[in-house]
This record gives sequence, structure tokens and C-alpha cells, in this order.
Amino acid sequence: MRYCRICESLGFDVTKHLEQALERLERSDPSRLASEEDYGRRLSICAQCKEKLPDGTCKMCGCYVVLRARMAEGKCPYRNQWR
Repeated sequence: MRYCRICESLGFDVTKHLEQALERLERSDPSRLASEEDYGRRLSICAQCKEKLPDGTCKMCGCYVVLRARMAEGKCPYRNQWR
């Protein structure tokens, strides 16, 4: 997966950041997390979406898809495809 060129040029370890963010999210209140089934379904939808960029972000909102999809309250910003 290719990440943001600006972050990479600044030496920012995006992979490590995403892993840490997911870990923090998963250690937080479990009621804030989407079920494993919903999480997988959302990621599958995003994988097919023309608005998902190669760096794992959403062109519509700029978020990292894996983080938004993991949150129970997460919503798809592109035509609400996660309904």
C-alpha cells in the first residue's frame, strides 16, 4: 500500500501510526466498535469503491478507511454505501 507522499517525505511512519490508532480504538469502549461482520463488510465495500485511494484514504473525506470502518458510528461519506 502506498501512503501519503508528504507524510513519507517527512519521515512519518504511516503504517505504525495506523496500527497504533487501531489498537487505541480497539482498547477503548467496545461499544464504540463496529462488529467484526460490519467491519469486514465495510472494508469489502471500500475495496471496490472508486473513491478509495491507493494510500488507504477516502477521496471524499480524507480519512483512513480502516479507522472509519472500525467505528460503530462510522458512516460512508460517498452515497452512504455502508447502509
